[in-house]
Amino acid sequence: MTWFKVDDGWWSNPDTLELSLAACGLWSKAGSYCGHRKSPFVSKQAVRMLGGTPKLASELVAVGYWDVVEGGWQFHNWEEYQPDDAERDKWRERKRRQREASRDSHGTVTGQSRGVTQMSGIPSRPDPVPETDITHLDLNSTKGDGDEIESDEEFIAQEATKVGIRDLRRIRRAVEAIMPADAAPPSDALLIDITRAIVMDASEMPRSVEAYVEAACRRTPENVLQTF
Repeated sequence: MTWFKVDDGWWSNPDTLELSLAACGLWSKAGSYCGHRKSPFVSKQAVRMLGGTPKLASELVAVGYWDVVEGGWQFHNWEEYQPDDAERDKWRERKRRQREASRDSHGTVTGQSRGVTQMSGIPSRPDPVPETDITHLDLNSTKGDGDEIESDEEFIAQEATKVGIRDLRRIRRAVEAIMPADAAPPSDALLIDITRAIVMDASEMPRSVEAYVEAACRRTPENVLQTF
């Protein structure tokens, strides 16, 4: 697992202050997406999947955070700020040795406190967080301003659209076909999360998300089950 570095002064950068909150959110989500794919490129389809719009992307271009390229956009000077393969490998090896040393001396992994790992020679940073399962959210609660949020059906429909799903029933059939017989049926929200994880590994946004997930379930069912 890789991570996406954000400068601790980014929030107060004059260029950042010119952006809308939505554009800042797109920049952050796209950074995580690009870190996962180890590429600075963000396609037009990926922007839609991440909940963004071309207008928000244009904001990022206007302040110099993104560059316009064929088929979409890419982070400006990505290689200058983000870890390369050698740096990531070095970090993983150091972490592996640290854990082995901790197990040998104490039988447990030490050095972690409140989700932060202290590592010699590397600035402390939050440990990578696994994808959030949104099935626990109380969709009937209210927003901070007192307005009720959308219904369950509206929420699911919006999330499915962001990922590019047109027929959630096809996703359900494909996933349930590879699940253990005694497993509980996955929720719609979980199916969307599974689809998002599968699609993020694609080299480009598939023309049919449903067909792509079906193919993944046939070819590598064990990998799909690991996304649960």
